[in-house]
Amino acid sequence: MIVFATLYPMVQGKKEVIALIPVMSDLRGDILGSSASRLNTALHLGLVAPSIYTLTKLELKPTLAISMAMSVSISIISFMYTTRMLGEPLNLEEMVFIGFLGSMIATLVLMPYIALITSETFKRGLDPGNLLPTLVTTVGDLVTLPFLVVAFILVASTPSNIIPLLFLTVTSISLAFYTASYSYGGSRIRRILRERLLILLLIAITGPLVGAFLAWLEEGLAEMRLIHLTTSFIGVNGALASIAGVRLSATLHMYGIEGLTGRLAIIARDVAIASIPGAFLISLVGYTTQTLIGESTVGLTAMIAVVAAATIVHMAIGLISALVVSMGSYKLGLDPNNVAIPVITTIMDITGIPILYVTGLLVLG
Repeated sequence: MIVFATLYPMVQGKKEVIALIPVMSDLRGDILGSSASRLNTALHLGLVAPSIYTLTKLELKPTLAISMAMSVSISIISFMYTTRMLGEPLNLEEMVFIGFLGSMIATLVLMPYIALITSETFKRGLDPGNLLPTLVTTVGDLVTLPFLVVAFILVASTPSNIIPLLFLTVTSISLAFYTASYSYGGSRIRRILRERLLILLLIAITGPLVGAFLAWLEEGLAEMRLIHLTTSFIGVNGALASIAGVRLSATLHMYGIEGLTGRLAIIARDVAIASIPGAFLISLVGYTTQTLIGESTVGLTAMIAVVAAATIVHMAIGLISALVVSMGSYKLGLDPNNVAIPVITTIMDITGIPILYVTGLLVLG
């Protein structure tokens, strides 16, 4: 939140960047969360050694292929949604290049980080499934905006006549790398890309709505002093719902649907309990952040009331989504590791900003 509140003035009103902030944060959680979930299952099943190099090598190629293709397609669809909702023209080429560049930097930075966290937690006897979703989505949210700002600065300093060429270059590279990875990456990568295709299409269609909502509601959220809470709110709640998805996926792999009977209530209880300090910390840090940067803010009690009420609604949606998506994908013969996390985080992101906005209106008047 401190990063968002500090950097937001640099891109305030720049809809090409504003519309990409939540959807690119969501993309980090979707892609890298699924990667972390696969690594978690592979370690529990003894299929791979807990080595940083081995884990990074195992996931780097499919993760890069998906990141390239998704950053370009999501940027294009975000452009379409945002221009439709705002009724004003945006620069498509700039938006795509900003999204692609920011996404590539974030992926290359976070993939070794995920391998490090997975390896070290597993070697210490901890369950990576309890830690990875939160650590991945939180750090993903932390670096997404700075990298988008870096990409925005680079694009702004690039001669305008070169931007169309860069647009064609990144779209061509993305398509070529994805095709090559599917054709020559081996059976494991083909399965990941094949099973993820429908999910990626779902995310590409629905995910950009998050950015369009933020661009559309930007002024209202800023007026209520809630704008800097948005990415952390959907990020933390998405991480908590993802923990449910990861643990449900591991349970299904090891024990089948019958094994959910004894685990479901425990998972729901753990996630519900974890959301209490989550909501309080979001409120406290949000209030403190606004105070530190010298802007007026709503009272701490009012901010806690807004976030707590919004969290209750949001987490109920998240737990139901985690259960339905994990069981549904398993029954269809799909790997929940490849399906559940992207769908869960997309649902949480799409619903999070409107829930926070409406709750703010009801509580703050």
